[in-house]
Amino acid sequence: MKWRQILSILLACCLLTGCWDRKELSQTSLVTGIAIDAGEKQKYRVSLEVLNATELNTRTAQGETPALVFTVEGNTIAELLHKMNVAASQKFIYSHMRLLAISEDAVNELLLDFLDFFERNREIRSDFNIVLVKGNRAEDILKVVSPIYKNSSLKIGAQLTQMYRGWGGDPGMRLDDFIRVLTSEGQVPVIANLSIEGDLKKGMSVDNLKNVIPEAKVKLEPLAVFKNSRVIGYLTLNDTRNLLMIQNKMKQTYIGVPCNNKKKVIGIHVVRSVSDVSAKEIKGIPTFRVKIRAIAVVEEVGCKQDLLKSQTFDHFENLINNQINKDIQQLVKKMQKEYQADIFGFGELLRENDYKHFKKYKNNWEEGFVKSKVSVDFKVTIKRSGTKKNSYEVSQ
Repeated sequence: MKWRQILSILLACCLLTGCWDRKELSQTSLVTGIAIDAGEKQKYRVSLEVLNATELNTRTAQGETPALVFTVEGNTIAELLHKMNVAASQKFIYSHMRLLAISEDAVNELLLDFLDFFERNREIRSDFNIVLVKGNRAEDILKVVSPIYKNSSLKIGAQLTQMYRGWGGDPGMRLDDFIRVLTSEGQVPVIANLSIEGDLKKGMSVDNLKNVIPEAKVKLEPLAVFKNSRVIGYLTLNDTRNLLMIQNKMKQTYIGVPCNNKKKVIGIHVVRSVSDVSAKEIKGIPTFRVKIRAIAVVEEVGCKQDLLKSQTFDHFENLINNQINKDIQQLVKKMQKEYQADIFGFGELLRENDYKHFKKYKNNWEEGFVKSKVSVDFKVTIKRSGTKKNSYEVSQ
C-alpha cells in the first residue's frame, strides 16, 4: 500500500512540472531575415530584421513600421547574435528566418567563415533563401518596405518562390544546397542577386506602403556565379531559365521566338519540362548528352499562320527548338571559355557515372570542364493553342 502512495505522488509530480525553458510572447521577437556586410571597424556588420507582429494583423495594425532592423558589428557571427541585445530588449527566435542576404564585399572576403555558423546552429533551419546584394549594403534590402508583404524578408522570399515557379529566374538555392555545391568536386554554385531600385530613404518610410508606385523596391538581377568562394560573373535571366532546364528543376516558363518578321513573335507557355543528362569520358574527353523534353501551350501569336493546320504547330516547334538549342549551347560555351566554371553539375554527374575517369580531374575539374563536349537535344511539343485558334490577323 505504501509503495502505491509513493508511486502516485511521483506521477503527480510529473504532471505538475512546468516548462523549464518557456518564454513569454511579450519577451520574444521573430527574426525573418539576416544581412551580413563587411564591418567598418570590425570584421562583420550583422543586421536582423524583426517582425512587428501587431502591424501584420489587420485588427491591431496602427500604421506603424511593420519591422525593425537592429545592427551591430563584431568579429564572429555567433558573438554578434548573442550580444544583439545591446540594441534590443527581446529574445530573438531564428526558426522562422526566411532570408540570408550577403553583400558582395562580405562574400568575397568572409564567405566560408560565417557559413559554418549557420550550418552548425541548431536553432536555425536550413530552408531559407541565400541572396547576394550588389550595389548596396545587404542590410539596406531589409529596410525597404512594400505593400501586401510589409515585411521585406517575407516579400523577397515570396518573390523568389514565384519567380522560380512561374518563369524559372531563380535557382531555389537554400543553405544545404549552397554548401553542398560549394564544397563539391565537380560544380560551382549560383545564387540569386538583388538590387534596390529607387530612393532608398523613401523606401524605408512607412509612406512607401501607401504609394501606388513605390518609391523604392527590391529587384531581382541576373544570377551571381561563384568560384573559389568569390563572385566571378553574372548570368542573364534567360541563362538562368536554361540552366534550370538542364538541371531538371524547371517548373514553368515562357518562351518567345520571332517568326518571319522580327517584330512578330510566337510565344508559348511551357507547363512541363523533363531533362536527362548522360555523362561518360570518350577517348579522353568528358562527354555529356543533354536531352530535354517539354510540353507547352500557345499563349501569343503575332504571325500570320493558320493554327487549324498541324503543319503550323510543327513550324512553331522547329523555331523554338532551334532557338533554345542555340541558347543552351551558347551558355555552355560561355561558362567554358569566359569563366571556366561548371554551374551545371556535369562534373558531379561524371563522378557518379564514370568515377574511374573522373579521378584524374578530382582536384582540377576546371580542366576537364573546359575541354568537355556537350550536345543538347531540346524538343518541345505544343499541345493546344489556348482558348482560340487563329490570330486576328489571319481571321480578318
